[in-house]
Amino acid sequence: MIKKKILKIIIILIALILMMQIHSMAAVIVSTDKQVETDSGTVTISVTAKQSLGAYTLQLTDTAGLTLLSASAGDNTEISTDNKKMEGSYPKGTTSLGSFTFKVPSVTKDTKYNIKFSLTGMETPDLKKLDDETNTAVLTVKAKQTTPPTTTTPETPTTPATPTEPEPTFSSVNETVYATGTVNIREGYNTSSKIIGSLKKGEEVTRTGVGSNGWSKVTYNGKTAYISSSYLTKTKPVEEEKSNNANLKSLVVENQEIIPSFSTATLAYTMQVTNDITNLNINAEAEDEKATVSIQGNTDLKEGENLVTISVSAEDGTIKIYEIKVTKLPQTTLGLQSLMIKGTNIANEFKPDIYEYEIQIEDLTKLEIEAEANDETATVEIIGNEDLQEGENIITIMVSSQDDSEKVTYQIKVNKLAINKIAEIQEDKMDSNIYMYIAIGVIVFIALVIVIVYTIKHRNQEEYEEDNFEGFPGELPERQEEKQNGEKSKLDYFLDTKEDNDTNNRRGKHF
Repeated sequence: MIKKKILKIIIILIALILMMQIHSMAAVIVSTDKQVETDSGTVTISVTAKQSLGAYTLQLTDTAGLTLLSASAGDNTEISTDNKKMEGSYPKGTTSLGSFTFKVPSVTKDTKYNIKFSLTGMETPDLKKLDDETNTAVLTVKAKQTTPPTTTTPETPTTPATPTEPEPTFSSVNETVYATGTVNIREGYNTSSKIIGSLKKGEEVTRTGVGSNGWSKVTYNGKTAYISSSYLTKTKPVEEEKSNNANLKSLVVENQEIIPSFSTATLAYTMQVTNDITNLNINAEAEDEKATVSIQGNTDLKEGENLVTISVSAEDGTIKIYEIKVTKLPQTTLGLQSLMIKGTNIANEFKPDIYEYEIQIEDLTKLEIEAEANDETATVEIIGNEDLQEGENIITIMVSSQDDSEKVTYQIKVNKLAINKIAEIQEDKMDSNIYMYIAIGVIVFIALVIVIVYTIKHRNQEEYEEDNFEGFPGELPERQEEKQNGEKSKLDYFLDTKEDNDTNNRRGKHF
């Protein structure tokens, strides 16, 4: 009995382990297999997560030789510049990790392409790591079916067969009936009769008789014809509701950037292109597979503003138009945009449309020159800026376009002074400095004389005023004390009389 219980426990444990293994082996991602006709434009392969992912890296590892046009993903995902790698997170359950759009190739026979993906760095929202996975999507491209031309032989008149069964009777009616599907209209009331036309589902016709053999007599193009009654109804079939979705799912301009970034609800965009761009390769995919997309204005771009329209037509005829205003920049003349020579002020004088300059140097044998072209692809060559000799030297700066189809030359005349000329200039500078020092000395001497004269004059004035107050009657005690101490009272300046002033003026001043 105990052995049986132990055996049951072991079996249960094995079952649990197998279930865990099966669960761990369950794939996290799946991709869509597609089947398209050759030369049918583009096809999109989507990769979907079957559970929430806190982090992942989706890599397109093998395009199977197909041309990858674009890639798209959600807001939480970053896409590499080659559109083959996506990094992001989808914490909200099962959803599309990303989509890859390829150009449908031209084939002459049915061909299958195995497009491979890898998913690495997977984590659940609670940071639990998941095993890496690989996935393969199969794209089947169907070749066009060619049917051999059929030869028709002229019909030979046939003698109407003698009916082998009694002719049916038709009850007379006059009513409008509708086709329940695609149905043939015949000359007679049996399937061996000649077909003279057909009706599509929902198309109407006037019925004039109902036969006992299950056929209806109708009026078609002014003649009597017959249709099987099982394909006719008095009630007009309800048409299936058609989609009105005219939204774009993605919009990519190869090697260019649209502003703002694409959003389904945004209809107007702008972008700038250089003057050498004449055509734009635009990949636009509609949200609804039944909608059609047409692009106009993306070829033969003119200088200035161009309008590119992407028109999306929904299944029910609803049309939505997305616009891109493309500004084609004017053609720039090849040349330099900046020029700098160390130790000179040529940078301030430089202008791109002036091609000759002249500078003067002293004892330099080489000039440090920085010249930048106005075209990133152009090359700049500097000739003659080394081993400079006394007298006139010519430096040539040549700007060449990337394909060497255009060249622009700038010339700088460099006058290098002789050694004796440099000595003369230095001597002239020294002489001018001596004259300047002499002038400064004279100014300082004159200023010193003025200060001395002013000081002497002010001192004599004070002594003179002190002598005039000596015999003044009724001096204040404070005044007498100040005189005894050899100090001059502030009142002395206010006790002068007009007579004293007159006397003083007559006496003059002492120096």
